Amino acid sequence: MIASTIYGQTEQTSTIEGVIKDETGEPIINAIATCDGQEVVSDLFGNYSIEIPTAKAIKISFTHPSFKSYARRIQIRKEKVTIFSPKLVNTLTVAF
Repeated sequence: MIASTIYGQTEQTSTIEGVIKDETGEPIINAIATCDGQEVVSDLFGNYSIEIPTAKAIKISFTHPSFKSYARRIQIRKEKVTIFSPKLVNTLTVAF
C-alpha cells in the first residue's frame, strides 16, 4: 500500500499495470498509457504501471502511432493492483 499526505489527509492509492500487446500477442514498445491525468510509456517488454487514487472508476487509454487507439473504463479496487493487458490492432498494412 502506498499513501501520500495532502493537506493533512492521507490519500490511498492503487496501481493499474499490465502488458500492452498487439493482436498476435507481441509486446508493443513505446505505447502510451494515459489515466487520471498521468501518462506513462511502455518499456521494451510492453509493460506499463500507473499509480492512481483507489476505489474509483477510471478511463484508461492506450495509443501508439502504428496502432488503433484503445480506451476502456475500469473500476479500481481499494489498495489493490489491477492487472489490465490490452491488445491493440495494427493500423499499418503491408503491400506486396
